[in-house]
Amino acid sequence: MSRSLTWPVAILLLYLVVAASTGVSVFTLLWGTGVVAFGLFLTAVVLAVISTLRSGPAPVEWPDAKVGVATVKKVLSTTELKDGRRLVNVNVRVEPADGSGSFDSTFTRRVPQASVAGIEPGLQFPAMYRPDRREKIKIARGDKQQKAQRFFDHVRVRDGMVQVLELQAAQAGVLTDADVLSIDRTDRVLGGFPVYDVGLRIHRVGATPYEHRKSMPLSSFEHGLLAATPSVRVKYLPENPQAVAVAIENRQEELT
Repeated sequence: MSRSLTWPVAILLLYLVVAASTGVSVFTLLWGTGVVAFGLFLTAVVLAVISTLRSGPAPVEWPDAKVGVATVKKVLSTTELKDGRRLVNVNVRVEPADGSGSFDSTFTRRVPQASVAGIEPGLQFPAMYRPDRREKIKIARGDKQQKAQRFFDHVRVRDGMVQVLELQAAQAGVLTDADVLSIDRTDRVLGGFPVYDVGLRIHRVGATPYEHRKSMPLSSFEHGLLAATPSVRVKYLPENPQAVAVAIENRQEELT
């Protein structure tokens, strides 16, 4: 899904991503290396939650950790904390980057109340785990982060959630604003999420705006955020304006 980290690359997200392993902010833009600048550009889809998951102090490093991609299967419990945030306990399925068999695990995180709805089945993020204690995972950080991000990008491209050109736009594109002209649901489904045909009018400095249509698999949370805003921030490649990465911002959380 936000939420802002400092900028070694963009997480979660949306990217994620997302500074490299400490704070995060309200958006969700996922960049190629996984750090979030002002959100997490997830290219085709921007998860408005991953950056929230990354927020807070950096976790204790696991020197022997391996990396993979975690997919949310089910929210097991949500507990209200004294500071108003929620402690969310989630059941996830982890695909290891080393090609070994996938396994079930749990992920626990404190998140703002406004972001709880975004932790839905199908949400993915770069993860790290200890080979001898797979019952618990964390969001990949430290020296594990870039390797986990590369595998995350590979999985997203492999599964059709993101195109290579979109990753390139997220990493090296020109930042600008785009008007949201239309959001039409299609008959397609990717990663368990319905695919929407999103019409955008992209503004360019010193040039005429142009219209662009983009297929985006969106969770109900992401769709709600996109439908509630008249404009979004995007990145595009000047040499190929059809390569566009979209950032979906959780404006509600930005105010809390």
